[in-house]
Amino acid sequence: MPPVFYRRKTGYIIIMKPILLAIDDSPANLELLKGLLECDYDVRPAKSGAMALKALERIRPGAVLLNMEMEGVSGFDVLNEIRRNRDFDALPIVIVTPRKSGGYTARAAEYWVAGNVVKPYKAEELRAVINKAVSAGVNIG
Repeated sequence: MPPVFYRRKTGYIIIMKPILLAIDDSPANLELLKGLLECDYDVRPAKSGAMALKALERIRPGAVLLNMEMEGVSGFDVLNEIRRNRDFDALPIVIVTPRKSGGYTARAAEYWVAGNVVKPYKAEELRAVINKAVSAGVNIG
């Protein structure tokens, strides 16, 4: 995903990466995602659905990467809350599912998800799905 360039009157160019809100209850997964994606994105981690919803009040991500299997609040609960907010109804969301998805993909289609990534992550696939979602999505930031 190409960065966004801004030119200031001083002649300097500021490079801004799209913000990716990564939601996962595993600190190890969040670190892995950051390592895989930080070249192209400003990865903002959220360790729970509740933290993610609070983060959305402060930041305007270009996309969300959402683990569907978390303790406490489920991925579907988070999806529902995001889509209920009119400010985020066009926000590209990529879901992360286990190998045996148990119908996550079909059910998530009701929430207009932009893509699906299966664990364990394959770096090229992860980047491709997120890049496609951000490129096709409406940038509300």
